[in-house]
Amino acid sequence: MFAATSPLLADIGGVHLRSSGIPQLDDERRPFDPRHSDSAVTSHSIDPASARRLWELGEALITA
Repeated sequence: MFAATSPLLADIGGVHLRSSGIPQLDDERRPFDPRHSDSAVTSHSIDPASARRLWELGEALITA
C-alpha cells in the first residue's frame, strides 16, 4: 500500500521497498535469523551489475 499511495515516492522509481518504506543501506555481515527481519537492505541487492549477473546466471541455468 505504501508504494502505491505515498507522495514520498512520486518522483522516485526503481527503489527497494519494505513495509516501513525505503530501507537504509546496511552492509554489516550477520547470521541470518528468520525470526528477526531488519529494515535494512544490503548494497549488493540494489546493484545493477549484480542484478545483471544474477539474471544471466538464471538464464544459463534454465537453458542448460
